[in-house]
Amino acid sequence: MEFGATSHPNGDLRAVEAEVDACFETPLSCLDHDAKTERLITLNRLSAKVDALKAAAIDDARQSGLAATNGQRNTANHLASVTNVDPADIRFSELIAVWLRDFPSIANAYRNGEITTAHVDKLRLLDEPRFHHVMQRDEEVLLDALRHCHFRDLDTVFNEWLLGADPDGVLPKEDTPKTFLTITPVGGGFSKLSGLLDPLQTQALKNSIDAETKKLRKCEVENKTRRTVGNRRLSALLRVLARGAARKNGSFPIPLVNVSVSQRVAENTVARLVDPTIEPVPINAHDPDGRCHLIDGTPIHPMYALAAMAIGQFRRTVYDAEGKPVETSSLSRTFPNWLRDLLAIQTNGHCSNPVCDAPFHWLHADHIDPYSVSQDTSLANGQMLCEAENLWKGDDPSRANFNRPMPEAVRPSASLASERDDDVLDREDPAEVLEMNQLARERVRKFAEG
Repeated sequence: MEFGATSHPNGDLRAVEAEVDACFETPLSCLDHDAKTERLITLNRLSAKVDALKAAAIDDARQSGLAATNGQRNTANHLASVTNVDPADIRFSELIAVWLRDFPSIANAYRNGEITTAHVDKLRLLDEPRFHHVMQRDEEVLLDALRHCHFRDLDTVFNEWLLGADPDGVLPKEDTPKTFLTITPVGGGFSKLSGLLDPLQTQALKNSIDAETKKLRKCEVENKTRRTVGNRRLSALLRVLARGAARKNGSFPIPLVNVSVSQRVAENTVARLVDPTIEPVPINAHDPDGRCHLIDGTPIHPMYALAAMAIGQFRRTVYDAEGKPVETSSLSRTFPNWLRDLLAIQTNGHCSNPVCDAPFHWLHADHIDPYSVSQDTSLANGQMLCEAENLWKGDDPSRANFNRPMPEAVRPSASLASERDDDVLDREDPAEVLEMNQLARERVRKFAEG
């Protein structure tokens, strides 16, 4: 069958997909060495062609306004809403397609499978407005390097070209100090801290940590406890940061740590300190009985929540039968911190658009029906939207009402927050509770010290 012979608008792609499926039926063991090599080369070339085709199709969809006709802000969100694709992958393909508009020869080589997406992106990242026109002029020279140089040698070739194209420009990247700080999630709620400091920043941070480390070491000697050097220095860093975030009176404008933990999980964790044979309550962010996560939706071990409970302040949040926080209204034009916290808890720290992958610090508390119309600042009229979704929505409530149904629930949950509330977890026997709390604090301390 010839590709495109069917009347279906995507018949050619379906035919290609069928041919690819058929390739899975050919065992590699049936091929000799040369045939296997040829197969890998062909697959690499086909992969580049498919990437080029996808980028062109995504760019065409963006220009035709496909996303808006389906109620989404952009093409990435539109595709994520109908598939399980990562929106960042779609945005990357769109960047590639837009950049290739100015480089027809490179785009043609990409479509022919002569170069890969990695080649195109490496050249795209080199481009800057200052010498963009020179890059267009030397497109064939750069393309020749992409075709014939080993990938690892491209940086050297491009830097040599850049020195000739822009001799009075900025220093090469490796000679330009760029300080940064990165916090990378590594699973289980843990994160890895990395970065680069200039000499002055290094000295300031090191002296601050060293001074705080001496205080911690002194406390350890007095209390006859012991920690590793790395653990002690991390605690010192956190204490320095906490002091910097505090007001003059020692209070904090926002909680440094905001944990949502259900009453059932809290009670179960305390009980397991006394009797480790008790089965733990399953952690499930969508079940109010199983909540134990940070306000950005990151699940955490209940022992960490218990450690926060030992020093934190409480606010009780009661959920209705549909698993949503109880209604609490305010006449304020803006959402108070406690109401923003509830909205964040309701969406597990994500944008209310279920396909949006914006980070937590981009989120805004938004009125579903504009305040200018409804005069209503409440949970029922609130949702968390990232800045981009919020600006795209404007005053049109039909554009971004993404309130998602929550699982059915029958029990209340409790969350740690910034305001003190005397309505803490109910207890029956004060003497028993005091003894249990002392035991819990001791075990939490040992757990935190590893």
